[in-house]
Amino acid sequence: MTYQNLKSLSRITLLSLIVSGSVSANASANDMGIYGTEDYNTISSVEITEITQLEKTLDPSIQSTVTEGGLDEAVVVIDKIIAVGEKIWKIIEKGRPVVSQKYQSVSAIPEGVKTWQELENWSAPQVRVYKMDYKNGYGMKVISFAYRVVYTFGGSVKGQGQYLSAVTIEPATLNVAWGYKFDASGQVLNVSNAGTKELPMAAMEIRLDWSVDTVMKHMQESTRFYVRGDGLFSNHSNGNMPSLR
Repeated sequence: MTYQNLKSLSRITLLSLIVSGSVSANASANDMGIYGTEDYNTISSVEITEITQLEKTLDPSIQSTVTEGGLDEAVVVIDKIIAVGEKIWKIIEKGRPVVSQKYQSVSAIPEGVKTWQELENWSAPQVRVYKMDYKNGYGMKVISFAYRVVYTFGGSVKGQGQYLSAVTIEPATLNVAWGYKFDASGQVLNVSNAGTKELPMAAMEIRLDWSVDTVMKHMQESTRFYVRGDGLFSNHSNGNMPSLR
């Protein structure tokens, strides 16, 4: 087979991929030759921004509300806080959100409590939304991933303690260009008591890990978040752009 025949065959194959949806439908004729180039497959910049910030404070007046017939004090140790739920969970795998009926979440509750539903005075769910955009050597946005950090705080046992429930990181939107592979997972790093034995306060540190792969390079990054039973939330990445390595 001649060089010209091979060249024509390559063009036909690429056009077939575009029709089948393997390549973005908005690719123009001028883009046809760029997908195998170093600039296309090399990340030149990463931008991470918080696009939504919702904060609510628990009304102190509801702390005194106690449900009659509460938990057995003999089996509940309010100052010993344990994590209940998956400690590591997949968020994105092979460029697609992991399909499950419910996204994994973790609760930080007193030892002796079986589920977070046994506690009272929970806040409304809090949601933080972050977005990361990767651009390649051509300035094209090749990965755009938005995710939510969700948590509920303030739960108590007979008016004592401030605990956490349903803490998770879940996908919001994802767009990945042809030739790129993106994976992400969440992990609980630590659960602790940020209060005292008399007034315990759950605290949890979670981490988002993600990786980007092309035929040219593998990149792996992570960022950490800290959430507390009184509603305090902090992003440990400090808004810095991850290093490219």
